[in-house]
Amino acid sequence: MAKETFHNLSNEKKERILSAAKQEFEQHPLQHATVKAIIETANISRGSFYQYFDDLEDCYFTTIRHYTVNMHQVFQQLYQRHQHNLKKTLKEYGDVIKEEFYSQNLRDLYRSYYLSWTLKGTDNPMEDIEIELERVRFISTIIHSVIERSFIENWSKDTFSQIYTMHAKWLIEGVSESLRKKGR
Repeated sequence: MAKETFHNLSNEKKERILSAAKQEFEQHPLQHATVKAIIETANISRGSFYQYFDDLEDCYFTTIRHYTVNMHQVFQQLYQRHQHNLKKTLKEYGDVIKEEFYSQNLRDLYRSYYLSWTLKGTDNPMEDIEIELERVRFISTIIHSVIERSFIENWSKDTFSQIYTMHAKWLIEGVSESLRKKGR
């Protein structure tokens, strides 16, 4: 998380720095982004950058938190709101994803984030997890995969909606049940 020095800046300066970082992270995944590009766009010195952030990764996650929504958290909140009704949750979650990920001012940032995302380094250890939480993680992984493919394959909003709906149906009914209904 950004250092206290960053939080003490004027809102205008913070926004200028985050906007420059957003621009860099939209164009390059974290492993290819540079501090140099951010400081040049933001018109700040390298020394100032390191007064605000520990490193490029700190800047990246600060930028992600500032501009985006934690979609896994959204799913869990919807799941709770719909009293663990998977069908209602998945329907509303698909609508939230469509609106959030197809927002033109954030699409490239989400693309960079999702295409560089891995399970390594998450804070969620697998041991001693309740079955319900594990089920939510399983569903989140499936949905994450659909989102990731939408960026890799450059789907339209309609294509995303069709494929998301198909995957949600499989999660609710089961893949074999859906195939049986179609006579396969």
